[in-house]
Amino acid sequence: MAKVKSEAVVEVAEVVEATEAVEAKKTPKGVARLEEEGDIAADYLEALLDIADLDGDIDIDVENDRAALAIKKRPKAWHV
Repeated sequence: MAKVKSEAVVEVAEVVEATEAVEAKKTPKGVARLEEEGDIAADYLEALLDIADLDGDIDIDVENDRAALAIKKRPKAWHV
């Protein structure tokens, strides 16, 4: 009986290690993909701003495993 529990613990430990290894590999790829998605969304929003003839800066960020965008109004000193 003790041997069966020992084998089960070893199997669980192996699964946990394998899962952690996969997550470690996914993290950089995930961030890169989110940044890419943010860039695509920013291009779309930039086109909408141009159509509406509005000024603004678009900030792209990755927060909580999501791409986050913010449109900030440019200060009047920046207007040409």
